[in-house]
Amino acid sequence: MFEKSFCKKYFLSVVSGLFLFGAVISAFSPRLLAQSAERPRVKSAIIKLLPSNHLSGLLEVLIPEGKGPFPVAFVREAGSGSFGFTKPEFLHVSLLSGYFLSRHYAVVRFHMKRRSERIFVGSSQACDFAGTSRADTAEENSLAIRTLADQSSLDMRHIVLAGAGHGGWETLASNQEKIPEVQAILVLGPIFKTDICPVGTDKAFVNGAEQFGKANSLPTFWVEGRANNPVSETVWRAMVGVYSHKNDHLSLVDLSTTPSGYYTFLGYGQAFPYWSVKADEFLKHLSLPSGLKDAAYVEPIIKKNEAESLAKIDDIQALPDQSDKAIQAYKEFLKKPFPRAFAIGENGTATAWSERDPARHALETCSTHSKSCHLYAYNDRVLWKSRLPADTQVYHVRVDPKGDISLFLTSLKPDCSVDFLPKIRVVKQPLHGTLTIWPDIIGTPHYTAPSPLARCNKATHGSSAQYRPAAGYRGKDTMLIEREVGVKNPHYQSIILNIDVL
Repeated sequence: MFEKSFCKKYFLSVVSGLFLFGAVISAFSPRLLAQSAERPRVKSAIIKLLPSNHLSGLLEVLIPEGKGPFPVAFVREAGSGSFGFTKPEFLHVSLLSGYFLSRHYAVVRFHMKRRSERIFVGSSQACDFAGTSRADTAEENSLAIRTLADQSSLDMRHIVLAGAGHGGWETLASNQEKIPEVQAILVLGPIFKTDICPVGTDKAFVNGAEQFGKANSLPTFWVEGRANNPVSETVWRAMVGVYSHKNDHLSLVDLSTTPSGYYTFLGYGQAFPYWSVKADEFLKHLSLPSGLKDAAYVEPIIKKNEAESLAKIDDIQALPDQSDKAIQAYKEFLKKPFPRAFAIGENGTATAWSERDPARHALETCSTHSKSCHLYAYNDRVLWKSRLPADTQVYHVRVDPKGDISLFLTSLKPDCSVDFLPKIRVVKQPLHGTLTIWPDIIGTPHYTAPSPLARCNKATHGSSAQYRPAAGYRGKDTMLIEREVGVKNPHYQSIILNIDVL
């Protein structure tokens, strides 16, 4: 179900005449990277990798509180957009590492130096994403297992490979040796931005996913989403399709149907419940440890994101559009049952509820009659706010020294008749010109498609603010006015006009 509303729009007519390289140790340090009264507590060890002809580097091992030995997650996160918390004497713990620590897994993170051949743009290897990744990561897992074999705190018989972003791609590539200790693969958005392959990037990703699926028979947990994904939905769905065709043990979590179509899973705490619950089910099905054991490892990370909460769901004043139509539409949205979604654009709003994918439906409906649609609210959370304060618009215009500019404001109904004439209040007069307010004047609005009011671009009544530069003046000027955007809901929106007199 859905509803949409058309909001009145006002137009400007311009008339112008942790990389840890401390002491390298071979056994776990008893050092606890947190004060005793604080959480989370993580034991840390930096262990030098065993000698290899192709690899060198360090393994960063994180151990949760509790009695081991702990199952192990090999975590790769390069290019994942992950965030975490960093305090004095605290490790940087990302959301993916925090997930495994909170489930009482030990986490192993790789800090590697690879002696592989350098690949140049346009070379024969540039678009072989799968081949170059296998060459880089083929030895890492087995070498790490041999390096950590004597660590009594680790249960090296139960290993999960996990990664996000480019680290997720490397995770898919790193199990080519079919190591018996590795039980499962967990990847979040195993895609990355690259310009090394000028043409055929999409094909390279799909071909690589097919090769990985053919080589991997392990159960694989794959999370994808739509918003901000480096590749199109068509491409990543093709990747998933060819991988699952070769590997029939794939569990896909499609976050495209969630608020904002989450893609940067480790950059948004709100996305965590969607994939973490499914990940628990996946691990449990494989008889691997699952379920929350200690929330302290993830709560500080999620709360960091929630601390930046945009607004309370029932805060009408936070709505970016304070017009009567938008406010009434939002009030109606608040009455709808879950799941529900409210989208807002330049010229209108849309509400969808009680269906499988209300977020996508609301955005698609909004886009049919408005530009720049955003998902403003989903269920009981506000997800978006304007870059500028909700009550401010800024215009930059040029005017001839002997000309003038007019800001024409009107409020029209869907049938093009006048709803009301917006009142104008002067907050700051221009310093180098005169400002004249016309409360009722004939002018022409300039609505643009896809607004249904685009057909109303003809002479009509409205109000106007006219600026004329002082005689002989050339340079910059500015003025600040407020315009009425609602009658039932008396509210004014600020307009800053930055003027170049040239």
